[in-house]
Amino acid sequence: MSILSAIKSFSLPHLEATRLGECSKLIEACSEYSVDRSGLQPSASTLETIISSARTGSLSLVSRRDLRVAISAIGLHDGLNIEDVLALLTEATRRNDRRCIRASLSSLLFGYRDRSLRELLRSYIGRNLDLLTENNRRFCKLTGILASDEAVNSLATSLLLSGNVHQASFAKGLSPFILSTAFGVELKLACIRWATRNLKAGRLEQALSFAFDDVVGTPQPEFYEALVYPFLDVPPPPEAQKKITGILISRYRDPRLFMWPTLLGSDGGQRRDACLVAVRRWLSMEYLDLFIRIIEDTADDQFMPRKTFWLRYFERGYVTDLTLILATEAGRIAKQAQRASPDTEYMKWSNLSGANSNQSVLLMRLGDLVIAEWSHSGALRFWRVGDKAAPEFHKPSYVGQELRRASMEVRIGDFMRDAIRHDKNGSWTTWARRAIEHHTGIRA
Repeated sequence: MSILSAIKSFSLPHLEATRLGECSKLIEACSEYSVDRSGLQPSASTLETIISSARTGSLSLVSRRDLRVAISAIGLHDGLNIEDVLALLTEATRRNDRRCIRASLSSLLFGYRDRSLRELLRSYIGRNLDLLTENNRRFCKLTGILASDEAVNSLATSLLLSGNVHQASFAKGLSPFILSTAFGVELKLACIRWATRNLKAGRLEQALSFAFDDVVGTPQPEFYEALVYPFLDVPPPPEAQKKITGILISRYRDPRLFMWPTLLGSDGGQRRDACLVAVRRWLSMEYLDLFIRIIEDTADDQFMPRKTFWLRYFERGYVTDLTLILATEAGRIAKQAQRASPDTEYMKWSNLSGANSNQSVLLMRLGDLVIAEWSHSGALRFWRVGDKAAPEFHKPSYVGQELRRASMEVRIGDFMRDAIRHDKNGSWTTWARRAIEHHTGIRA
């Protein structure tokens, strides 16, 4: 489909109604149109021949078309090193070929995240700026792509301060095609980083929409690092945390069940694991809050001592896995709480049968222990990790008996018991704390 046909698909009343206020409508109408770069993609054998010519000093024998397609391959093919790129650009300068200059701008977009390529291509395009089309020169001016590395951060700031990031990006010539390139990725990351430093109403939402709305499949791992890394030690405010957690789970899936893609760099695995620990901790805290809320709404027992007790373990990251299990009435209350709290669609729980309809269970892994914390008059039960009787995590449904049977005995005063009852005088917290410390070494 041609771009002209796409534009003609808009009726005049439709165009007048949109007033370009929602650029997504224009983008949607043109979504079937894409730049055909197939003619500029050299085959492996052709590229190998051109690289050989560059390295033997015989690029003057290469045709204009082959020189242009080789320049178009910069940033897309690993076979070209910096010396090869410099030779290609030197030959293009000698020939004063306008099409080579334009191809180099596209290569800058695709190779933008490689510092050496970025600097080399910027310098080359800057020296030949007059050979670009007027639209390309305007794009360079509006985006600052030929300026310093700080320009992409300035561009991100201006987009988010505009009030409508999609409309502002469209006005600066940032098409979906450009936003899919390495330059587009770096700009999106810059928007996320700025928004996480300036958590004002609407800006985080705009940054998340700008970064993820047009991404198909799993985004690059740098996106989750940009969202989580600033909050490794101190979580973001609750509303921001919900929005960040929601987008991360929708794009990378639940980190308690799935391993996210590894980050680049020699320490990429460690940085990924640090992000996963933080997000799992956020999730655990939210499920603890929901569990306590359900107890508050359905039970007559004291719920605050429970929250006070468990919060220390959750805040310090000792709870490494968790499943919330709800009977019918407790599930109804949880759904009501979820509807009342925006951006919590990612919260899931399991169904509980074989128990009173208002009962709920918080199944936790804490060190080498599996712990079932029952609501109401239910007890606190423990199993060792790996014990055949220990309940599994993240099953869609549970029967009450499997969350009670064959739990290990723990000391309560002078006796050994298979459960700790939540007595109203609060002594249960002493026995629970001692049991956890004895079996895991964890002190909170």
